[in-house]
Amino acid sequence: QSIDVSQASASLDRVSTSQPAITPVKTANLVAGSSLPLVGKRKRIAERLTASYQNSPHIYLTVEVDMSRAEESRQRMNKLNEKTGKSAISVTAYLAKLVAWNLKRHPYLNASIVEDRIEFWEDINLGIATAVSDGLVVPVIHQADLLGLAELNERMRYLAKQARDGVLTREEVDGGTFTISNLGMFGIKSFTAIINPPQTGILAVGSTIRTPVVVDENDTIEVRPMMSMTLGVDHRVVDGAVAAQFLADLVRVIENPDMIIY
Repeated sequence: QSIDVSQASASLDRVSTSQPAITPVKTANLVAGSSLPLVGKRKRIAERLTASYQNSPHIYLTVEVDMSRAEESRQRMNKLNEKTGKSAISVTAYLAKLVAWNLKRHPYLNASIVEDRIEFWEDINLGIATAVSDGLVVPVIHQADLLGLAELNERMRYLAKQARDGVLTREEVDGGTFTISNLGMFGIKSFTAIINPPQTGILAVGSTIRTPVVVDENDTIEVRPMMSMTLGVDHRVVDGAVAAQFLADLVRVIENPDMIIY
């Protein structure tokens, strides 16, 4: 049953208020005209990303996904969590749960080139790109597909704090098999990300924006919360059709999250 645009806009105002507040990224005190040496963590980041872009032929595929049901599902969970004193489920944690489920079904996205072979990893270890004061770190949630949503959310909160405090252990940053980078909380609609070697894929997540969309063959227009996702893959391992099928299945489960969340 369709509704008009004004009704949809009013009902979805509640969705937009669920977006988390932006946490400013702290940076070093800089003075205009000064310089910083490219050393330490910043140098390592530069070297790794340059090597990735030079050695891995990147291809990018972008889709938009209707977040209506995912947001309704997440809000229901957070209302219960609020009553029981549990932490709110973040958008990134919710997506991570669905991405982990999807990676189990698409082994080429959970693989690496090791010498002269493609290694398909048994474990699904999700890296979550995290901005810190002196650069970017990617803490890893090991065996993410085996964790419940609440447990995954708590693990992500813990690793984010470890990253901000600069006390991540080697185990907490090693062994990632796929990475999620979410800049939606900064109002970024869409972007491309460089693959974190030796992985073969990275998912760049943009903001959720209330957008008028055509929803049926009768050209009915409704306002829906739409989110852009761009998948970057290493074309040496992942063909375009394989990447497209991964995204198609991810869109399907995000738009119908009750398939696996409950």
